[in-house]
Amino acid sequence: MGKETENATQSPAVGRWWSRPTNEVPAVVPLQAVLARTDHIVISLNGARVYSQGVELCVHVHVQAPSPVTAMSALSVCGPSMRDRCLFGVEFPDGSASTNIDNQATRRTATAPVLTSGSGGGGPAHSTFTFQLAPIPPAGQMAIWVAWPAAGVPESRVEIDTEPLRQAVDRVQVLWPEQTGSVWTPTPSERPELPAGGWFAKVTG
Repeated sequence: MGKETENATQSPAVGRWWSRPTNEVPAVVPLQAVLARTDHIVISLNGARVYSQGVELCVHVHVQAPSPVTAMSALSVCGPSMRDRCLFGVEFPDGSASTNIDNQATRRTATAPVLTSGSGGGGPAHSTFTFQLAPIPPAGQMAIWVAWPAAGVPESRVEIDTEPLRQAVDRVQVLWPEQTGSVWTPTPSERPELPAGGWFAKVTG
C-alpha cells in the first residue's frame, strides 16, 4: 500500500466534521451489498466514493406499496419526525463506532469513525442517500449496521472488506489545497427510538 494511503488512514477525524471535499475528484469503488431486507423493504449499499480523508457511502432504499412508510422518509433529515427514520451505523475492526443518531464517534481517538449524513432524494418507492465517513477505515472488516424500527426492519449487520477502499486512496485526484474554514458542523438532531438492547442503543449510550 502506498504512502498516501497510509497517511490518509492516520489523519485525525477528531475536532472536525468531515463533508464531501470540493477540491478533490474521488475514486469510485463498486461496493454492493444488501444491508437489510424484509418482505416489502430492501436497504442496500450501492457504491462508494473515496476521498483522501474519508469515504462517501451510497445507500438505496426500496419500499413496496402499499406501505405505512415511504422510501424518502427512511433517512431524510427534514422529514416530519426524526424519530421515525432509519438507523445507520458503522463499526471499525477495533470496535469503535459511529451512527447517524448523534453524529459522534463513541471513542474519541484520532482513528475512530465519524459519520455524517450527506445528500438524498427520491420518492415513495425508491430513494438514495449518502453518508460521509472519516477517516479511511483501517485494514480488516468494517461492519455496517442498519435498523428501521418504524418500518419493522430489525437490526441487521453486514461486513465489508476495507481493502478496496484503502487502495482507492491512491486514485484520488487533489485539485488544489483545501480552503480553511470550509468544514461544516451539523446541528444535533432529535434522538429517535432505539431497539431496546440492540447495537444502536449500546454504542450511543
